[in-house]
Parts: sequence; structure tokens; C-alpha cells
Amino acid sequence: MRKLAPASILLLLIMSAGTAADGTSVTVRGGYFQPSDSDFKSIYGGGTCWGIEAASSVWKSLELWVSAGLFHKKGHLVPTGEETKLWLVPAGGGLRYVRPAGIFRLYAGAGVLYHVFREANPIGDVTYGRWGAAVEAGSQFPLQTRWFVDLHLRYSTCRMTPVELSFNAGGFQAGIGIGYRFK
Repeated sequence: MRKLAPASILLLLIMSAGTAADGTSVTVRGGYFQPSDSDFKSIYGGGTCWGIEAASSVWKSLELWVSAGLFHKKGHLVPTGEETKLWLVPAGGGLRYVRPAGIFRLYAGAGVLYHVFREANPIGDVTYGRWGAAVEAGSQFPLQTRWFVDLHLRYSTCRMTPVELSFNAGGFQAGIGIGYRFK
């Protein structure tokens, strides 16, 4: 329960900031996640990730954002080759600076993400969670008055030791999204 408190506070701040100049937006995102840890990559590699994000202007050019994502992959244990399944769910929020540039809205920011790691294989199941940091940059451009396309890059880091092996559950993510801005 204590782990959900920061995310809940961020969500309440976004909901209360809905009257800001740029309004509140919701974006559905998809992309490619490339883990930065070599052990993690040797078992699972990179792959498709999905997520949702809500953001709202809180003061001048600052936006508060909350997001949650999912990276699900099958891999093979080293050296036995037995199948293993992974679910990685990063959820959190942060602040970003937004700057209009013609029809584009460029942004850069940072935040915290709580990474939930779940692995299931013949050896056993492991579920573990830990806080990490993230930085991101991107651009949004309009499709219509309220609809927009979001292109983004994110790097996250989260050192975990769920059993005996220590690894970084973060990595690079590049993606695209479709969003709707409430005004």
C-alpha cells in the first residue's frame, strides 16, 4: 500500500491541474524496449512494450506526467535452455519541460518509476519490485484540434536483486503514441 501512495498523489495532482492552459492529455503508447543489462539481454533480449500516460500542465511550461507500461517476453534460461517468462511493469511519474516549436510540442523531463518484475520458469516464480529513475524526451504534433501523435525516447534504470542475481531492469525505449488532449 505504501508503494502506491506516490503514484496516487501524482494522479490526484494531474486530475486537479486539469484547468491549466494546455489541459490534460491521455496517450496510448507502443514501442521497442532494449534492456541495458547484458544478463537480462542474454535471456530475454529486447521487444515490444505498451503503455498509457496521462499528463497535465501544472505551471507555465511544466507538465506533470504519470505512466504505466508492460514488457512481456519469453526467453530461455542460461545454460539449461528451459523456457522462462517475464513481465516487467514500470509505473510512476515525474515532471517535464514543454516548449512549442511551430506545430510541434517538444518536451524533456525526468521522473521515478516503480518497476515490478515477475519471472516464471521451472525453477520457480519470482516477483520483486523496486524504485528507479527515468529521463525522457519527445515531440508531439497535432493530427486534429485535440488528437496528436507522440514520438518519444526514454531511458530508465532500476537495480534489482530479486534472488541471487543483481541486474538493471531498465533500458532504452523508443516509441510512438496516439493522444487526446482535453481542453
